[in-house]
Amino acid sequence: MRARGARPRVVHVITDLSRGGAEAMLVRLLAASDRDAVEHAVVSLKPGGALAAEIRDLGVPVQSVGLAAARSLPAALARLVATLRAWSPEVVHGWMYHANLLGGLAARLVGGGAVLWGLRHGAITTGTVAASTRAVVRTGAALSGWVPDRILCCSRAAASAHQALGYAAARMVVMPNGFDTARFRPSAAARRRCRTALGLDDATPVIALVARFDPVKDHRTFVAAAARLGALRPDARFVLCGAGVEAGNRVLAGWLAAAGLADRVLLLGPRADVHELLAAVDLATLCSRAEGFPNVVGEAMACGVPCVVTDVGDVRELVAEAGRVVAVADPEALAHAWHAVLGLDRERRCALGAAGRRHIEERFSITAVARRHQELYVELLRAA
Repeated sequence: MRARGARPRVVHVITDLSRGGAEAMLVRLLAASDRDAVEHAVVSLKPGGALAAEIRDLGVPVQSVGLAAARSLPAALARLVATLRAWSPEVVHGWMYHANLLGGLAARLVGGGAVLWGLRHGAITTGTVAASTRAVVRTGAALSGWVPDRILCCSRAAASAHQALGYAAARMVVMPNGFDTARFRPSAAARRRCRTALGLDDATPVIALVARFDPVKDHRTFVAAAARLGALRPDARFVLCGAGVEAGNRVLAGWLAAAGLADRVLLLGPRADVHELLAAVDLATLCSRAEGFPNVVGEAMACGVPCVVTDVGDVRELVAEAGRVVAVADPEALAHAWHAVLGLDRERRCALGAAGRRHIEERFSITAVARRHQELYVELLRAA
């Protein structure tokens, strides 16, 4: 066991380190953290992941416990217990359901530290969460009054949804995502670079959807809305990126071909330069059926890009007056809102984007959110 010092150690346990909303938020939090006040380490349940190298580049140690399938669960839990015993954290911070459950149980087996769970889903339904994950959610609800000292929810919607499932409301704290406004910012140079690389001129109206291919992200509604907009604005183009959003996706490619959109939509797959891509477009969109507090909307707003989004999670609070909010699974409303924003003259559209960036800077900067996390860690230590 290491000696307890003035600088507490927080071990973050996360399911994996592939590119995703929770994973990106963890990287931002680590980058913005005051290292003189808190020491961090990361344990990934699954091996690999594109973000592991980024975390190590921050000087934060990363380790995997090799969870690959259900049969490897006992061995992975044993390795997680051994890792926590060796690192002796004052706080174990779980991210997402599986990591919450395994990290929390391992922390209680080791003893001596506080446990923080992270809840990030805005809705738990058959269409948004797999059956195996729903079983983990139910187990988490049953243990939520005992295992975690606090339950961190990324939005009020996430808190309400999980209270309805039986999670301990008294232990919940709402903590929104924070955004790196130095990395995500308006950039004329990025706009030129990215558009040139994609073969798009400056005058072409471009709409971006940054989302993995998953039923909850509702690409089917996006395609239907894009077809409607295409009849009104044949000059409009769309750029899509995220895991599974690539030409090899036969389902998505088939939808686009059937809608007559194959030559109007660029499928870019996962991207490490989302900050440049967002700075290059005229409008960002979200057509999800469920979210907690979507990262990509805040990132687009930080880039000064107006947003048209579906009414999910806490997105109304996030977008405020800097965009349009429409009903879920309504392609007609989505296309109409796109058309309305693209129909604004450049000055009014830029003013809308500037208002969005100010909103992010004032209420959701990663610096302020990292400071709130640090205060919560200290509070947990005092309570313990």
